[in-house]
Amino acid sequence: MHRRVGDRTETLLRLGDTFDATLDTVHARGVRREALSIFDDLGHPDAEQMRARLGS
Repeated sequence: MHRRVGDRTETLLRLGDTFDATLDTVHARGVRREALSIFDDLGHPDAEQMRARLGS
């Protein structure tokens, strides 16, 4: 399960980068929020880093 969740969050983060590259910041922020939600649900240590990234 951990691997599947890791794959999903990695996909979301890469998708966010792709949206950023096309200057679609609205969708980039949305998929990163989805990744953050998963990190929060798991108590994952990367949640704070993602939260900080979304705050900027």
